[in-house]
Amino acid sequence: ASLTKSGRVASSSIVRRTLFGRPASVAAVPSRSSRRLLIAALAVALVAAAPARADQETATLGAVTATFSYTRGAEEGQYRNLRIAVTRAGVAAYDRAISIRACGEPYCVPAGYETSSLKVVDLSGDGEPEVVVDVYTGGAHCCIWSVALSWNGSAYRTRTHDWRDPGYALEDGDGDGRPEFISADARFAYEFASFAGWGLPVQIWSLDPAKGFVDVTGRLRS
Repeated sequence: ASLTKSGRVASSSIVRRTLFGRPASVAAVPSRSSRRLLIAALAVALVAAAPARADQETATLGAVTATFSYTRGAEEGQYRNLRIAVTRAGVAAYDRAISIRACGEPYCVPAGYETSSLKVVDLSGDGEPEVVVDVYTGGAHCCIWSVALSWNGSAYRTRTHDWRDPGYALEDGDGDGRPEFISADARFAYEFASFAGWGLPVQIWSLDPAKGFVDVTGRLRS
C-alpha cells in the first residue's frame, strides 16, 4: 500500500497477518499529523504520571529554626501538605499544617518564587525571633497571606494576615531596629477610579507578640 499526500491509504489496505497466515486486522498507516498528536498525548500522560515531590525551606536565627515543607503535585502549580515546624535549641516546639480558609489545597502555594517563602526574624525587638511564612492563593484581587508565629514563653501563637493585591516588603521604616510590613491600603481599590488607573495609599503594619498585626501607619508617618 502507498500513502497519498493527504496521509490516507491508497487503493489497497495494509493487512497484518497472524503467525498462521490468516488476516488478523486491517489498519491504515497513521498520517504525520496523527503521529504528532500521539506523541503530544504520550508526553502529557508522562507528565501527569510524574510522582509528587516533597520539598522544604529552612531558616534559622539564634536558637530558633523553622522549616516550611510541602509536596509538589504531579500537575504544575499544585501543592499539598503545607506545614510549618519550629525547633528551639533543637527541641520541637511547633509542628502543624497551614490552615487558611481562603487558601485551600492544592492551589495554596509557597509565595517565594525567586526568594524564600519563610523568614525567621525578630519583628518586635525583644530578642525573640518570630516566624513568618507567605503563601499565594491565586486569582484576582487577592493574593498573598502571611502566617506569623510568636513565642509567648511556653508555646507559639499563630496569626494570619491577608495582604491582598499589594503584598508587602519587610523594612525598618523608622530605624528603631524593628522591621515593619510596608504595604498599601487595598480598601481604596476602585474608590475613585478603575483599579488599573488608581494608586493605593501606603499602609504600614507591625507584628506585636500580644496583639498580632497592628496598623502603625499613623505612628510612622508622624
